[in-house]
Amino acid sequence: VIAYACYSCHGEKLTKLRFNQPLSGQQLTETLLMFKNNKKESTIMNRITKGYSDDELKSVASYLSELK
Repeated sequence: VIAYACYSCHGEKLTKLRFNQPLSGQQLTETLLMFKNNKKESTIMNRITKGYSDDELKSVASYLSELK
């Protein structure tokens, strides 16, 4: 369910991300946690990620990294 919130901005297959290559689940988890902990600048992701636990962010990162 959390992934659907991602789709509204990033597209169903996350094609609207600004990365040169897909991120692994670990890389995506680290990125989301950096947003949550204000260690990576963002206009909105830092606010969105604060609404989820670390485990929820890890789970959604794992799920999203497996999309083909």
